Amino acid sequence: MRIHCDAETTDSLDLTHMTNLEQLDLSQSTVPYCIIPPPTLHKLILENATLVPFKVQGPGKMVEPLSNLRVLRMYGCRDYPPMLYQIRGPNKEGVLTELSIDVDALDSSHFVHLMTSVGWMKQLQHLRLKLQALNDMHSQLFIEGCPHLKTLVLENALITGVFVVDLLTAPSSQIALLVLKDCVKVSLDTIDWARNRGVHVEVRNSTQALGGRIVRHYE
Repeated sequence: MRIHCDAETTDSLDLTHMTNLEQLDLSQSTVPYCIIPPPTLHKLILENATLVPFKVQGPGKMVEPLSNLRVLRMYGCRDYPPMLYQIRGPNKEGVLTELSIDVDALDSSHFVHLMTSVGWMKQLQHLRLKLQALNDMHSQLFIEGCPHLKTLVLENALITGVFVVDLLTAPSSQIALLVLKDCVKVSLDTIDWARNRGVHVEVRNSTQALGGRIVRHYE
């Protein structure tokens, strides 16, 4: 289901009455910060959505965990909703298999908290992450937090070849596709090394990221 929502007229988006809702698309909308989908939701898309803070006027509604959510895409959002912390039940890993986060406000501390204390990335197979604060020190978070990753797309990260080597040499590594967009600190030597291990690697660097130099596209 695709919904166009105007947060100017509502403080929250409560959809818990839609007990058969499995797919929800809120792209191109101005969405209340408080989104309350039903626990039956399997797929949520917030492409280029704007999340507007709301004023709390009383006790918040008890929200059931989104323990059935398998796909979450948040392209071009300016913030991320607190419901991200609801993508699993008590003492239960989530079933999320695909996650795309392109969120300006998602700094490294938020990301570390999501990966270490929530546990809903354990079944993740496909991850797209735009996060400039990401660096080599975060490699262990991916190894332990996303042991089943098969596709990893990173944008604007400050990682070097060390990060790539750590991921691909982990005993549990299942990564078959690695896409690096504007991760200019990763050397071509590292890319060649990864390809020789049987990993399909794509490097896409814009002229802006390279400081006006020629675009480098390597596959």
